[in-house]
Parts: sequence; C-alpha cells; structure tokens
Amino acid sequence: MSYDSPFNTQVKYPGLQDLMVEEIEIPGHDGVQIPLSIIYKKGLKRNGAAVCFMTGYGAYGFSNVPHFDNKYLAMLNKGVVVAVTHPRGGSEKGLSWYKAGFKTTKPNTWKDFISSGEYLIKNGYTSASHLIGEGTSAGGILIGRAITERPDLFAAAINNVGISNALRFELTPNADNIAEFGTFNDPLECKALLEMDAYLHEKRPLNIRQSSTYAA
Repeated sequence: MSYDSPFNTQVKYPGLQDLMVEEIEIPGHDGVQIPLSIIYKKGLKRNGAAVCFMTGYGAYGFSNVPHFDNKYLAMLNKGVVVAVTHPRGGSEKGLSWYKAGFKTTKPNTWKDFISSGEYLIKNGYTSASHLIGEGTSAGGILIGRAITERPDLFAAAINNVGISNALRFELTPNADNIAEFGTFNDPLECKALLEMDAYLHEKRPLNIRQSSTYAA
C-alpha cells in the first residue's frame, strides 16, 4: 500500500525510457556459463565504437542485484554501455557459485571478468580501446588480476580502494578476511594468495592511481 504525502513526489529520471537491458549468459574460460547484464541506450550501433564501463565484484557470496544507480544513468545518457558482471565468488547461482571463486578457486573470478570483456568486444558492444574495467574493495582482486593478466583488453581500469597486494592483506588493520581469501601461514592458501596478488603480477610499469585505504 502506498501513501500520498507532501514529502512523496514522483520523480522522472531523464533517459530511462530510452534504455535497453540484456540479461544473458556467456561462455567462461572453462565453458561454464557466466551471467552478464548489459545496459545501453536504444539505437546502439554494435560496431565497437562505444565506450563501455564494465564492473564486477565476485567475493563474499555477494550478488549484484538490479538497482538504480544515478551515476550509471548519467553514463548511459551519454551513450556509454554499462556491463555488470556476475563472476564466480558471488552467489548468483547459489553456494557452489560462491565456492567456485573462493581461496584456491579465486582465479575463476577474474577470468570470468575477462571472459565478459571478450564477449562485449567480440559482439561489437565496445572495443579494447574503449573498455573500462572497475572493481571496488575485494573487487580489487578482480580488476587487478584482470589487467595484469590481460592488459591488452582494457583502455583503462578503476581500482577503487581495492585489494591489490593480497599476500600482505592479513597484516593490515582490516585483516578479518582470512576466511575469505586464506592465510600465508597455510602453504596451499599462501600459493592462492600469491596468485591473487596483482602487485606481484605486474609485468611492466602500470599507470595506477589508487587510494591507500583498505576496505572489503
């Protein structure tokens, strides 16, 4: 039941009626079907010329669910394609999806992100010279390892208060994440942390600007 009051006013956001949304699944690096949400303005020419903002998280069993975000709307009204990835490490497909991007299986998280970018480029939504990747906090593992494994795939990357040095993360004040990522005191988990660590996988100088704040 809704109630009318002087404090409730209907808001009409510009451009909403012009948007298209695709909820699809794309093949991952190992053949697993990866959910991908693509939002764009009607009339998009799939010739690779559009800028695409692709974001992801893939940790703690957190699922990216549909929600309104005014920064996305501002980009969409400018013709930017917004792609929301649902990599393993989230819970979009239940507990098994979460565990498939967890500790020793964590590489699936950034590989799913890479597969999503490859799909967008192959199908003309964008091109490597127009693709922006973004990850926040624990999503820093996703974006950090995606750009160190496939620097050719991205024109730019946003690592927003991201975990870029996973091997040393448990030494930080926000160190209650051992259950999620592992500990360097365990030989198997230490190898997994080494694999997650974007800082240790830099192959050439990267133009990285990152907040020193740790979060998850």
